[in-house]
Amino acid sequence: MSIKRLIFQKGGIGTSMSRKETVARLNPIIEAHLKLNLAYRFAINHLSDDNVVTALKQQQRTARMDVGKLSETVLSCGGIAFNGVSLNPTDYALDASNDAMLFELLDRERAFHDEVKAELSQPHQLRTEAIINNVLANSEARLGVLREQTKRRHRPREAAQ
Repeated sequence: MSIKRLIFQKGGIGTSMSRKETVARLNPIIEAHLKLNLAYRFAINHLSDDNVVTALKQQQRTARMDVGKLSETVLSCGGIAFNGVSLNPTDYALDASNDAMLFELLDRERAFHDEVKAELSQPHQLRTEAIINNVLANSEARLGVLREQTKRRHRPREAAQ
């Protein structure tokens, strides 16, 4: 983050989005993150490779904390955070085979990463921007784990994009 950006943020010369706008922009990210976390849980419960399950489990505590931080931000802006009550199992169920599950998780994580990265172009307040940057870094870590787990596997044709 540049010094200029710090100087010209809200409270200085520049502007950042309102609390209402922050709520409207963060809730879709929270929803996408919850769906992704549930997809990871589905994979953890259905994968037959214990090493992969262990690697995925190690990432989930941080992923749940990310959702909590985003939700806290929405609440601190006076909004109601998306809570996942309206989600259906089809929102996070994965393909049946180990390889297909891992490649589908990889694709979903990439899509989430891209969504979060795009959000950084918005004029968020500094604290919110820091949280989004942290969520992005944690997504990159999960992508690294998934790339490592899929590099010696073959993408099933039906899961290919």
